[in-house]
Amino acid sequence: MILLPVSAFAGVPEELQPESGLVNFNCLSFLYEVTFMSIDVAVVEVCYEDSTAGLITSVVQNNDPDQTSLKNIEKILNETEKLVFSMTFQRDAGIDRLAKGSIKNLKRGMQNNLITENECQLLCQRFEELFSPFQERGGIEGDRLFYLVGANQVQLVFLGFDEEVLFDSLEEGEVWGRGVKSIFLGKDSKLREELLRAAWPNP
Repeated sequence: MILLPVSAFAGVPEELQPESGLVNFNCLSFLYEVTFMSIDVAVVEVCYEDSTAGLITSVVQNNDPDQTSLKNIEKILNETEKLVFSMTFQRDAGIDRLAKGSIKNLKRGMQNNLITENECQLLCQRFEELFSPFQERGGIEGDRLFYLVGANQVQLVFLGFDEEVLFDSLEEGEVWGRGVKSIFLGKDSKLREELLRAAWPNP
């Protein structure tokens, strides 16, 4: 089981909470929205250990949030072994949109050589398997999805607004870390730039 930052687990069932936490942790977060409709969709967040925070702080303190600085922070996060990405629903929404968005970002990661075509197919198929049972339920405001990235595994946890664990799946293989990072940090990911810019106080 991957060690999780305490910040992510307010209200999470005790069995999913870490026995000992990342006492010094930091998070980057932003509110993802459908811009042309001005609809808040989800709070997107990445949490990391204090050692990683120090590297990010050194970039932020000495640079403006230009493309070079964003790439430097992206590199730091991609080279970090332990990360927790999360999405918290801000409104009811079809779960298929979340799954399709993740799959699109995985395909963008493949196009940018972050994962191979075979790896992309494997990950996309698994995402469809995990999310398909919730098509009728959909995503409900307050639901949370966690991607707990470790050295050679990723734990995917879908937590309902009422704290029910909808799924908790441990996926083995280092490809999962690369794949999940490509969803959030890949060059053409719809989430990348705003998440990285969140490192600056007034991005």
